[in-house]
Amino acid sequence: MQAAGAAMSNTMTFRVMDDESEHNQESRQLTQVRKTMKALNATLLALLLGASASASAHSLWTQGENKDVFEADLIYGHEFPKPEVIPEARLVLFEAPQVISASGTQTLVQSGENYHYRHSAKLGKGTHVLLGTYKPTYWTKKADGKWAMAKTRADFPDAQSCGLYSMSGKSFVIIDDDGAFATKPVGKGYEITPLASPNDIKVGELAKFRVTLDGKPVADAKVVGSPAGFNSEEVEIEAFYAETDKNGEFSFRALKPGPWYLSSEVEQAPKDPKVCDKVVDEFTLSFNVK
Repeated sequence: MQAAGAAMSNTMTFRVMDDESEHNQESRQLTQVRKTMKALNATLLALLLGASASASAHSLWTQGENKDVFEADLIYGHEFPKPEVIPEARLVLFEAPQVISASGTQTLVQSGENYHYRHSAKLGKGTHVLLGTYKPTYWTKKADGKWAMAKTRADFPDAQSCGLYSMSGKSFVIIDDDGAFATKPVGKGYEITPLASPNDIKVGELAKFRVTLDGKPVADAKVVGSPAGFNSEEVEIEAFYAETDKNGEFSFRALKPGPWYLSSEVEQAPKDPKVCDKVVDEFTLSFNVK
């Protein structure tokens, strides 16, 4: 009986160990599959956007809120909507964010962290557009693979690539208003604009947007987007992809509430190919889904 009991105990132990081993193996395989899928997603996205490794791979978003006074952040990084301290050497690349409304344009003042800005008062009733701008900047990938800011092929004739890059980010603050002002482009350049009030963007419902360049619709533009916290610096993937039609329009349907962004970029030929290879403009639009 004791021998039989010991044999049964050993059998049970081996079975438990086998089960744990199989579970751990399945867990490792699942983790590897997830990593592989993320890597494939990122690779496919890069191919869809026709993208190569850019000077910084950063994006630019804006977010603002009425507190004692209106406060806003420039979000320059990888993790929307988490603001990061902007590297000292790059601070000169940014314009102070502007608040644009039907009554005019106001420029905010930097306060606290170098990405944080304040107005002198609260914003009043109306629809306000918060616009952040990264100035057109030359970035050159040298022969050794390192990037040089504000340098061109004139500085590095043997450079691997060179581009003139700019970014803009737009968001909305709507106070006791219908949001109609948000459906109008704010000015020249590359831009994404909702065709209906941002107040009407709801989970599971289609919302339409238009992509324009200097006010003219851009056909076949590639647009990506994600909700807050979806991507990170380690793995940049997107939850949404679309291409614009002949009118520069595309449809978007959010599957979860909260902050979202849409992003698109346009590449154009340079004025002088001896200076740089391309001109790239990126635009991000961030908004809240109800």
